[in-house]
Amino acid sequence: MARKDPTWFCDLQTLYDTRAYDPEQTIAEERASGMPEDLINQEYLCDFNAANVGSFWGAAVAQLEKRGGLCAFTPSGVDDVFTVFDLGKTDDTAIWWFRPHAGGFDVLDHYASHGEEVSHYFAVLDERAERHGWRYRRFWLPHDARAKTLAARTSVQDQFMSKYPGRVSIVPDMLVRDGIDAGRALLLAPGTRIHARCSEVSGPKDCDGVEALRAYHREWDDEGKCFRQRPVHDWSSHTADGWRYMAVVAKEEGRSSQNRREDAARKPGAIKTRSMADLGTLDELFSECESGGDERRI
Repeated sequence: MARKDPTWFCDLQTLYDTRAYDPEQTIAEERASGMPEDLINQEYLCDFNAANVGSFWGAAVAQLEKRGGLCAFTPSGVDDVFTVFDLGKTDDTAIWWFRPHAGGFDVLDHYASHGEEVSHYFAVLDERAERHGWRYRRFWLPHDARAKTLAARTSVQDQFMSKYPGRVSIVPDMLVRDGIDAGRALLLAPGTRIHARCSEVSGPKDCDGVEALRAYHREWDDEGKCFRQRPVHDWSSHTADGWRYMAVVAKEEGRSSQNRREDAARKPGAIKTRSMADLGTLDELFSECESGGDERRI
């Protein structure tokens, strides 16, 4: 006769019953050793709201989103669109599109892929420009773009300069720590907007750009019970590195764009003319000149 009680041969007990492993004691020990509470919640209590523990920019992204800076918007123009790259072949390559303007800084789009040739990214650039009507002013590349490969016998920089002559620059050298600070400052700037399309995934190898900024985080030192300053290298790294590069060049391009606007505003207007009938007598003309009239006439 079959027994109805499936537990007749054993006594079901949990870890809390047997105390073979005491999670409360472990958590208490970790807390006493200095582990942050958010990290305890993440590691031991499966609190996925604490998934950005150690994030460099998670709080800044949250602030930008809270003030409405992550949204769909129409840029104030299509000229002076810039791109910045973090490059890799077997590893990820990431692109950010941006446009500085008088009111701040617009981040227009993001794309990432891996294992592709440079021609693939040229096609992406051309497609975005055609779709949105953008006109590129400059393409910013990282330092490793100068390196030549045995296969191509040319550098990425050379290939970009061949396609976009006069519009290719290398990102200024900067410590990672300083770039991270610049990236945070760019997110917190009141005039910064990130277009909602930066969160869209447009291909099988693409990733959510905004989520990558949230995920970019410090490495946890379990022995020292503290966060190391160096970032963890994972799926978010190349998109985040591209953001660091963009933050480094943002001020420079912002100043350049402002100077171009000011130069355009200072250009002299059309020369005003008068007909011979309107010129008046010589005495009237001399009198007007002596009184400080500054119109150029023909």
